[in-house]
Order: sequence, then C-alpha cells, then structure tokens
Amino acid sequence: MSRKIIIDMLKIKVYIFLSTLVSIKKYTDKMPKIVNKKKKQEEIILAAINTFYGRGIEQSSMKNIADSIEMGRSSLYSYFKNREEILNAMMHYTIHKFDKIIQTKLFNKTISVSEKIVHMFTNIFYEDEQIAKLMSVVTEYLVSLRREGKNHDRCIEEFSEYISKSFSTLLQQGIEQGEFIHHDIEQMTYVLYALLESFILRGTIDIPIDENTIQMILNGITRPVREQEVII
Repeated sequence: MSRKIIIDMLKIKVYIFLSTLVSIKKYTDKMPKIVNKKKKQEEIILAAINTFYGRGIEQSSMKNIADSIEMGRSSLYSYFKNREEILNAMMHYTIHKFDKIIQTKLFNKTISVSEKIVHMFTNIFYEDEQIAKLMSVVTEYLVSLRREGKNHDRCIEEFSEYISKSFSTLLQQGIEQGEFIHHDIEQMTYVLYALLESFILRGTIDIPIDENTIQMILNGITRPVREQEVII
C-alpha cells in the first residue's frame, strides 16, 4: 500500500472522528441541562435576601429577584410561585443557619450558660454580613405581618419555637450544671424570648442590645458562685 493511500485513509478517519464529535456536541447541547434544584433554590434565596435588604420587601418584585441573578422570570417561577413562597423558604433557611451556629457555639463547655444566653442576644445576629442582612429582612417581614394584622404563618412559628427551644435547653443545662437555681423554665423561656422578639421588632438589629439588661434577668436565677463551687 502506497504512502499516499495510507495518508488519505488517515485523513478520512480523522474527518469521520471530528464529524462524530460535532454531532455529539450538537445533540448534547439540545439536551436539557441537569440542575441541582436544592442548590439553585438556595442561590435564589440568597439573591432574594440581598434584594429585600436593598429595596425592602414591599418594593421587591419577582422580576427584581430574577434580574439580580440573571435568571428569566419563567425560570424563577418554576422554583417559587410567588414572593411569599420565597419568604417562607427564607425562614427555613434562617432556622437552618441558626442551628449550625447554635450547635457549634452555644453548646460548648468552655463558657458558662449565662454567657451562652447573652451570646444569643449580642452575637448570634452578627456572625457575618449575610446573617445581619437576613435578620434585617426577617425583622421587616415580622413587622409587616404585625402591621397588617396577619397571624404568623407556620414558618415564623417554627422559627419562634426553635429559638424558644434553644433557650429552654440552655436553662435546663444551667440547672443541671448547678449554675442556675431550680425555677420555672417555661416562664423564663417566655421572658427571654419576649425580650428577644421585642429587640427584633424594634428593628434595632444594627445596635447591639445592652448585656446588662439580659444579665439582670439572669441574676434572678443564677446561683451564688460559692454554692456553684460546692455543687461542682
């Protein structure tokens, strides 16, 4: 077989190979792209938080949210039917975000239970810029519901229950460790949550609450240091 024939055959094989690759690419381009729905929903929620924070909830439309992540409105509606659905998803996201913080920071044994409770008021909302924005939007949402005389929807109730449960767990922990005297945990949980809610609803999330206010409440259930040492 001559050298020319071999070269021509190789050219034909290369041509067939390249043509196949082009055909495969055209076919795959037409195929629907596989999207991680959960990841995309979180991307939308984060974009919505920034949009709500910058424009305000009432002034933010589905189009504003879609534009902020360069998504078509029809695509956005395939994930969330309306703004209220996004707000509900945002509340679930808030609970999940707080749960991570509380589990990693509030239940360590290097600080007292009193310090952990104070931390919930003074630091938990300032972990990073995203949480500060998130709480600002949550505040606006709560205020708007109160202003319109609407009952808290289930998502907000879950958020309230989660925070209350965290307070209750810490109070019980304080009793078990001898830091707190025996007291009505349910009543004290109510007092602490009411204080936190009033703080949030005042819209003063950018101004840390005075630690002395919280400490004065906790002083009423805190066992004297000498007695704590005896119990330990």
